[in-house]
Amino acid sequence: MMATNKPPSPRKSTKSGAKPPAKLTLELLAANQKQINGSLYEALDLILDIISSTVGAGDIDKLRRAEAIIHAIPGYDPPGCGAGPYP
Repeated sequence: MMATNKPPSPRKSTKSGAKPPAKLTLELLAANQKQINGSLYEALDLILDIISSTVGAGDIDKLRRAEAIIHAIPGYDPPGCGAGPYP
């Protein structure tokens, strides 16, 4: 006797109980990128604070350039940044 395949059940499985993943939309993508940008900005700002106390006189120009770049991250343009002066 040969085994036969059972037809798939019309009922949905309740085993996982997890929600299906959210549909990727441009709004969701922008919101997630904003959260990532905010985390990176906060980390860079903390690193900059630490480095500021240890930098030598010869590196002060590089430090000022780095500060300008880092503080320009949370701008008004989308997706923006969830931290800094423009949450």
